[in-house]
Amino acid sequence: MREKVLFTSKLSSEVTFSVTDMMCEGCAEKVQAILSAVEGVQKVKSSVWRKRVRVQFDPDRVESGRLRAELEAGGFAAGEVTK
Repeated sequence: MREKVLFTSKLSSEVTFSVTDMMCEGCAEKVQAILSAVEGVQKVKSSVWRKRVRVQFDPDRVESGRLRAELEAGGFAAGEVTK
């Protein structure tokens, strides 16, 4: 599974993951909590309807692959964003 980095600067990057098993607001809250707990994450926004989560993070402190691994460790499959 891959992720698509949408925005990168020296201070922050943004990545969007598809999370197809995010079925309810409780799942969305859990996804947000998992990602927010990672050092270097600046902002997390999820959409149950779109089954996606967008993460803004400091690329000097965390890589997008680690974010995906944290989601998977929390029980959520994270995949490549498709348009």
